[in-house]
Amino acid sequence: MKQKFILLLLFLIPFYVKADTISINCPNEVNINTEFSCEVIGNTTDGVNDVKFSIGLSDNLKFITFVNGNGFNGAGEQELVALYSSKTYKESFKIGTLKLKTIDSGNGSISLNSVFFYLDGKNSINPASKNITIVKPVNNTNNSNNNKNNTNNNNTNNNNTNNNNNSSNNGSNSNKDNVDNNQNSDEDDRQVYLSNIKI
Repeated sequence: MKQKFILLLLFLIPFYVKADTISINCPNEVNINTEFSCEVIGNTTDGVNDVKFSIGLSDNLKFITFVNGNGFNGAGEQELVALYSSKTYKESFKIGTLKLKTIDSGNGSISLNSVFFYLDGKNSINPASKNITIVKPVNNTNNSNNNKNNTNNNNTNNNNTNNNNNSSNNGSNSNKDNVDNNQNSDEDDRQVYLSNIKI
C-alpha cells in the first residue's frame, strides 16, 4: 500500500525540465559574393543576463560583424561573442544578428560553439548549427546576347522579305511596260497598213 502511495505521488508531482537552448536562423540559399544576416535566438527557463559563444564558419563564408540584440552590451567577434545585460531574459529572446558574406559557391555551414548562459552561475548550452547553399547567379549577359541575336535575325528576315517584295513589284512593272509597248507597236503597224491601202 505504501509503495502504491509513493507511485501516485510521483505521477502527481510535476517534473521540472530545464531547457536552455540557442539557435540560429539563416536563409537556406544565398548567391555568391553576397552579404546576408542570421538571427541568433536564446531560450531559457531559469533566466539569462550574460551570454558567451564562438562562431564557426566554413571556408566559403566570411565574418562581417555581430550586432547586439536590444538590451545587450559587450562585443561580438568571430572568435568570441561576449554579451552582458542588466536585464534578466526569460523564455525566448534575441541575442543578436550575425552578418556574413559568401565568397565561394557550394555548401556553407555556420555553428555556434562553446555556448554559455549566465545568471547566478555558468550554464553550458548545446551548440547550434545551420547549413546553407551558396549558388552562382544566372548569367543575364548570355540572355541579353541571345535576345539581341534574335532581334538581328528578325530584322534580316524582314529586310529579305522587303527585298523580295520590291523585286516582285519591279518584275510586275516591267511586264506591264512590255505589254504597253507591244500594244503601241501593234497600233503603229495598223496605222501603216491603213495608209498603204489605195482607195
